[in-house]
Amino acid sequence: MSTLSNVFPEDEFITLPHKSSVRIAVKWLPAKAPSPSVTLTRDDILVVCLNGLMTTMASWADVANQVIRQLPKNHNVSLLCYDRYGQGSTTDHDPKDAQAEDPSHGHDLTDAVRDVHALVAYFSGVDSSASTAAQKPPRLILVGNSIGCAIARLYAQTYPGRVAGLLLLDAIIANANLATDVFPDPDDPSFDPSKEPDGVKPQDLRKMRTIMKRVFDPEVGNKEGLSRRNLRELLPYSDQPKLVGWPATKSTQSSHGPYITVVNHGLEEFARQAVAQNGIDATLTLVYMNPFWWKYHEGLVKITDEERAKGVIEAVGAGHFIQKERPDLVKDELIDMIEKVETLSTEWLLS
Repeated sequence: MSTLSNVFPEDEFITLPHKSSVRIAVKWLPAKAPSPSVTLTRDDILVVCLNGLMTTMASWADVANQVIRQLPKNHNVSLLCYDRYGQGSTTDHDPKDAQAEDPSHGHDLTDAVRDVHALVAYFSGVDSSASTAAQKPPRLILVGNSIGCAIARLYAQTYPGRVAGLLLLDAIIANANLATDVFPDPDDPSFDPSKEPDGVKPQDLRKMRTIMKRVFDPEVGNKEGLSRRNLRELLPYSDQPKLVGWPATKSTQSSHGPYITVVNHGLEEFARQAVAQNGIDATLTLVYMNPFWWKYHEGLVKITDEERAKGVIEAVGAGHFIQKERPDLVKDELIDMIEKVETLSTEWLLS
């Protein structure tokens, strides 16, 4: 049972300066008592949770509850969850959607990244248009699930030196089409069933590819209007570029990367859920999908310094929505990251 009411206040609806015609729903849990004059500084930590396409900010309820209970009384950690435009409690859509030929592809991840930046500025009390050095913003930890991981990565690339930590939970495979790149095509003339692992049936492959195309093809839109058409172009590699973490030095080339922890779904549980949802033999998930996804995650741990990377960790017993099914694991990894981020020097060197 969700413990959302024990931690978060009621939904708060705010307006961001760059999209003043629409409101966005948030749940804001500040370390300090709310005040119009509160400004988060580089001594503070701001955790922002980024949903997938099929979940809302409510999915972080139990994680937040457990994290807050474990933090010391006078902690410096503020937590923000929100529903993107057109998602969950945010019934207003991104203004771009109304002008789009296809509203289900009305905006993309670059728009979502700008929204995160505006939210960080709004709740930390800093000017999003000012330089990083001038603002001395808080240490930012982004916790993402699914497409939320892609938003987190793209944010860290777009705003080097801003992100101190990334906790990536079953990241969307941004550089692949699950309909065509993971499962072999049994109707391809070169397909040889004798070369496939035992238990793989052409009819099951055909059915799986059909399901993947119907649900996960980048051309498939969504009610939120967040398009995945250009996702491969935005994030073409799992293992690059290297990210610049908080705080950056004058030369970003000599800067450390952020702390990164990568968590993969539970291999057996994910296969079990695939059978329950699609009626397809678990062999296909175990043989094709799981190794493909794990390899992608192995790339993600390479986008920071080796000593700041952790993973790949298997969330045993969890499917894709790890924060809902293993909040205890996510809590442990987030607390671990908070403790690491707290040790970072507060000397700001970026000019």
